[in-house]
Formats: sequence, C-alpha cells, structure tokens
Amino acid sequence: MNIVIANQYSELIKQLNISENIYTGLYDVNEVGNSMNKIQFDTLIIDVTAIKNYQYISTIKQLTNYIDASKIIILLDNNCINDEFINGLVSVGIYNFAKDTDGLLKLLNDPHTYNDVSGYRNEYNKDTLPINNEKRHAKVIGLVNVTRHAGSTTLAYSLVKILKKKYNVIGIEVDATDFSFFKSKNLISTISNKIKYLVNKYDDQDIIIIDTNDSNKAIQECDQVLYLVEPTTIKINKLMLSKPTIFRDLFDKKVVLNKCFLNKWDIAEFENESRLKIFYSMPSINERDKTDPNVIKLLAKLGIKI
Repeated sequence: MNIVIANQYSELIKQLNISENIYTGLYDVNEVGNSMNKIQFDTLIIDVTAIKNYQYISTIKQLTNYIDASKIIILLDNNCINDEFINGLVSVGIYNFAKDTDGLLKLLNDPHTYNDVSGYRNEYNKDTLPINNEKRHAKVIGLVNVTRHAGSTTLAYSLVKILKKKYNVIGIEVDATDFSFFKSKNLISTISNKIKYLVNKYDDQDIIIIDTNDSNKAIQECDQVLYLVEPTTIKINKLMLSKPTIFRDLFDKKVVLNKCFLNKWDIAEFENESRLKIFYSMPSINERDKTDPNVIKLLAKLGIKI
C-alpha cells in the first residue's frame, strides 16, 4: 500500500493513480512522523511542500526518526533542487527523490540504493579540482531537450553505449537521476554546480556526453550541443506558446529532429516554416541495439567515426 502526503502538487500526483490514501494539506513533520509510524505501508510519497519548513534539511531528517528512510520517496520543489538540499537528503539516508512525476513513477518501480546516488554525496565533499586552462583532451557533446521530453536521456545512453566499443567515454546527467535506471558504469548523475569539476575530472576520456537538462552551466562546458525537437504538431504548438521566439533562438544551432517519422518533404516544409537548417533527423531509438545505424550516422555528422 502506498500513502501520499501532498500539498502544491496534489493534483499532479492524483493523476498518477498510485494511491487511494492521499492526505492533502500542510503538516508539521512530527505530526507526519507520529501518524505514519502507526500505519503499515509499502511506500510513503511526500510532496515536499506538504511539510512545514521543508527548506531545512534538519526538518526532513526528523522523518527518519519515525519512518524507515528506504520507504520514503520525496517529490522535490524547485526551491530545493540544489547542492545543499540534495546532499542533505543523501546524508540522512533518503535516496529516493524526484523532481517530477515521471521520476516519481520510476522510483516506485525501481527504488534507488545508496550506490545509485552516492555520486552526489561524494562530489559535494571533495575539493574542487583546479581549473584546467589548457586545451581539453575530451570532446564534450551536450544534449538539450527543446520540446518537453524530447528524448535526451535515451539518446545520451545510446550514444555512450555505441561509443564505448571504440572510445573511452562517460555520460553525465545534470540535475536528474534517470541514468541510474540504465545500470551502467559509464553513466553518472550530478548537479549544475559540479559539472565543471566533473568535466575536468574526466578529461582523460575521449568523449563526454552531457544530458544537460537545460542547465546553462552544463551547456557552457560543451564543445558541441545538439538541440532536440520532437516534431509532432502538439509538441511544436505547445513550444511556440511557451517560447514564441524559440526558432529564432535556434537559428544557428545544431537542431536534431528526435523521435521523428517525417519524410524528407515534411522535413523540408518544417525547415521552410521554422527557417531552421536541420542538422539530423533521428527516428525513435531502439536503446537495446548496440549498432543502431541512425545513432552511428549522427556520430559521423559530429565527426566521430565508429
């Protein structure tokens, strides 16, 4: 049985149909702890905004005085997606936290262990590497989702999987933990403030693939950036409503039509309407394919031979 305690994100969580036991409101952490300590449940999902003074990690830590931390999943608010807060969660033994409902669902099906999130704590506690002003050895390629859920995580995974047959390669995911579900030693997760440190740390690699999650700090570390657009009518219309100047902003960028089933005439029409020159058109990826020809062609366009 799952129990949900929600506040600002209650409607989003209700849409997931993950529990019939949903408590909505703003609660004192000790009130939550005392109440949940008397109930048998499998997982306690907490919208962090439902806890008074949630901004302080000392408040969240009190939950672990009452509840097994491995049974807790926390849905984060934008105000607490930062170095100090996430490091604090890991430090107090809470390894399951998500920044959106997609991540929440993944954690319900495949909860994290310490090994999945240890990179967060390790990177916070290490000294910063000296900034390397010499020319980098590693080629750094970034991925940016322009339309929502355009597939950067899966593409990053596929690129790393194919590249590692011939090159030393590492994939870095910024401000998310989705990479942990691929169970690959070549994939790590971090936060924006640590990306420069990690790029310097892994400069001995041939190639670094960064799933930027729209982090400006991550984008600044890249030699080349691919901007992913899923060219469905609904995705494009939503994009234009939220960012009316987006195509003008992408004018001189490497735009990839990802998860694309348009034919060459449709693509030509899209280029004419958007006034963009499409760098590459990528159909849906079979992430289990270690020799996906479309991924290999994309790498060739980037100057990387397999």
